[in-house]
Amino acid sequence: MKKKTQLVIILGLCVSMFFSCSEQGETNPEPVQGFELENQFYATPKMILLPLGESAANLYEFDLVLLSGSITTDEEIEGEEGYFLLLKVFTDSETGIVPGTYVFGQDPNASSIMEGMVVLNFITPATFGNVRPVTSGELTVSEEAGNVVLTYEVTLSDNKKVIGSYITDWNSWVIQTDMN
Repeated sequence: MKKKTQLVIILGLCVSMFFSCSEQGETNPEPVQGFELENQFYATPKMILLPLGESAANLYEFDLVLLSGSITTDEEIEGEEGYFLLLKVFTDSETGIVPGTYVFGQDPNASSIMEGMVVLNFITPATFGNVRPVTSGELTVSEEAGNVVLTYEVTLSDNKKVIGSYITDWNSWVIQTDMN
């Protein structure tokens, strides 16, 4: 009887430890950042927000670039079989892209995307890879629990859809004045 009780207690402790360990690993999962194109997922762990200046009175232009981990921007843009999504975004804020919905259009206004592209197989600017222009779509910038949340759905010139997201904290949502 004593051995049976000890066995039950040990078994109970093992089960409770198993469940507590699995819960710890699931409490705060990392968000998946990237986009899907033609049933393939492309992770984009890096972001660059590059100001291009005032393009009209109170209208500021930014390049928003979401990059694969294999692309570096230390001195030049380089990579090995990398990829990225670039959206040219217009806003009325000179400090960066503010929360709202930005729609692809023909006329620049305070909430528009004028150009965009997905580049696959990028190596260097000289071997740019497979460039696929954006022809329509939208980008939504929102705030959630102190983070900047980007969600986007764009259509490429070959009518393929790109759907993705990127999450960062406000402190990382800074403007880079150059690629260095």
